[in-house]
Amino acid sequence: MLFALNESYKVPSECKVLVMGSGGVATGAIKTASQLGCDLKILSRDKLDQIEHYIKDVDVLVNGLSWPKEKRIEKEFLVTKDMLDLMSGGGIILDLAVDEPGPIETCRATDISNPFYIERGIKHICIYGYPGLAPLSSSKVYSIQVYELLLEIIKSLKHGDLNTLPEHIKKATYLC
Repeated sequence: MLFALNESYKVPSECKVLVMGSGGVATGAIKTASQLGCDLKILSRDKLDQIEHYIKDVDVLVNGLSWPKEKRIEKEFLVTKDMLDLMSGGGIILDLAVDEPGPIETCRATDISNPFYIERGIKHICIYGYPGLAPLSSSKVYSIQVYELLLEIIKSLKHGDLNTLPEHIKKATYLC
């Protein structure tokens, strides 16, 4: 496998990959980049204020952060348009969260018919509805995330008292 960067190609072991986030969405990207032997850095939430340092010379920037609603309303960006110039020429941004607006100022949702666009020399891939493109792997990830919620619901049903469910589960649960 080769990554096309700036009309040249790099093998994964030569690519610098920065993954923003370490939760469920980012985990797949972290695992894949690691398995491919990429020079991988993971930027957790406590290091976000240092993004300019970490983004320098990055070939692939992966967004796995869910951007809070208040930051989207205020249009507060973690990665500004000008910061793209710090990346490796011809780099790639892969936005897995596809919040609009999200933490990357230049990201906007794409779809399978037009999966990418180039801005400031950086290829942006922000495919909305990715679960439809990779249903098996997406189902596996979603199953893991839902598992804990289901256990709490089942435990409450066994005790016969749904009022013991946490409020966030009650709001998301519809029982006939």
